[in-house]
Amino acid sequence: MADVQVRSKSLGLTRHLLKPGRWTPPKAPVDEGRTGVTRRLVVARRVATGGHGPEDVIFDQRGGLLAGLGDGSVVRLDLATGGRTTVGNTGGRPLGLEPSGDGSVLICDRDRGLLRMAADGAVEVLVDAVAGQPLTFASSSRLDRLWCIGRHP
Repeated sequence: MADVQVRSKSLGLTRHLLKPGRWTPPKAPVDEGRTGVTRRLVVARRVATGGHGPEDVIFDQRGGLLAGLGDGSVVRLDLATGGRTTVGNTGGRPLGLEPSGDGSVLICDRDRGLLRMAADGAVEVLVDAVAGQPLTFASSSRLDRLWCIGRHP
């Protein structure tokens, strides 16, 4: 890229006029599928969820694996037997899951907000709006935090 200097006689300033040019990035390194950190990790086995799109996968208090699926289902997977049990359905799209000490699961649901699903599958809406504005994309939660996107007036 050439840089042309123009000097203003009256003000004693130098102005740089840029001549645009196209940047060509260097060739990307070969994708080996692993980095130095992940190279040590080995996938022991894959666990089928029985559904599409598990966004978050967690362990519950009993050691079961829970996953929220694209159809709104929250399923418990038994790693020993490969069994799958549907805990309940949010009626939306569960994204973030967080186990609670009482056996329930906090769920950030893209469509419905922050939910609590009891062990029997009953769903309670905890937060679906803030300051009168509906949550439009509850994504992830912890017992002390909620990450979401709301509409702004």
